[in-house]
Amino acid sequence: MVTKSILRSNNGKCPLWGVDVSVCGWYRETEDGTWVFLRAECPIIENSKLPRHAQEQKYELMFCNDRSTCPLYKEFQPRITEAI
Repeated sequence: MVTKSILRSNNGKCPLWGVDVSVCGWYRETEDGTWVFLRAECPIIENSKLPRHAQEQKYELMFCNDRSTCPLYKEFQPRITEAI
């Protein structure tokens, strides 16, 4: 079985740091043709996982307090049934 996934992005300002970010959301197609949300990736969060010497300077030393309250994360729907 082939697994298909798509990427959608929510662009805006980080509410904590005020910098422009693009939060990417991954969806997987199910057998009935709907798309189910898998995960989201924020460049600030991903960058904060790296050692300081490997961090992208644009986001250096930034972190996320609580992604569950971030409006850019909350915009992703758990399920998408319409054609994308």
